[in-house]
Amino acid sequence: STGIFYYWKRDYKKSIYYLSQTQPQNDNSKFFTGLSYVAGNNPTKAIEILKTQSPSNANGGAKALMAYALIKNGEIEEAKQLLKSIEELNNVVEYRSAVCYVALGEYDKAFELLNQYLKRQGNWMTWFKYDKAWDPIRNDSRYKELLNRMPFGK
Repeated sequence: STGIFYYWKRDYKKSIYYLSQTQPQNDNSKFFTGLSYVAGNNPTKAIEILKTQSPSNANGGAKALMAYALIKNGEIEEAKQLLKSIEELNNVVEYRSAVCYVALGEYDKAFELLNQYLKRQGNWMTWFKYDKAWDPIRNDSRYKELLNRMPFGK
């Protein structure tokens, strides 16, 4: 929990430190460690960590995080193939996939997924206001409209 706390505070070095203390390492700690490495501009290390997740982890969110790390590492075609496979398997976690589409500059697709996820009341939306991944679209009127629809202390 401490590592995740520091992730949301955007202190990625402390996040990685505390997450690395988790014993035994599990897919959740590896997910957030990978997330911290990507956010801290080290996608190569994120890919290395994410590849160590359990092969049985068929979570669409984890796969989308790998796609995001690949995009940030310049491996665009491999990332697009991974996103396509997530969609074909109907294993999409809209929030995590939308992050990828923002990174690819495909904002319409990202907002389509985010609106779907908000309708489903997906748990990741609680972080929509704070997640660094949305920095490129914070000035987009659709971001502001979506944020205004969120029940943040209203």
